[in-house]
Amino acid sequence: QDNNKEFSFERITPIFSDVAFGMSGDKSNNIFVAGQKGLVGHYNGYSYKEFPEIKSNSVYFNSVSVKGNIACIVGDKSGSFSSKAIIYLFNK
Repeated sequence: QDNNKEFSFERITPIFSDVAFGMSGDKSNNIFVAGQKGLVGHYNGYSYKEFPEIKSNSVYFNSVSVKGNIACIVGDKSGSFSSKAIIYLFNK
């Protein structure tokens, strides 16, 4: 067994527009992040992109799960007197 292999690491620090509560990915080039005020972002191995069309002050995403081409993001939307569950499915 060859133990002399070289590894290279690169630190990537995307700037999230809000607080992230969940992060998941199935490969180093397929990572999703979700959080408060409707934060949803995707890292494709080269760059980080957020989805501003989903942003909302009343939406809080708590968790994200990724498998293959599908990402499932769950959370809740707060109203004046009630909350509603929100589930987003992204298909790459």
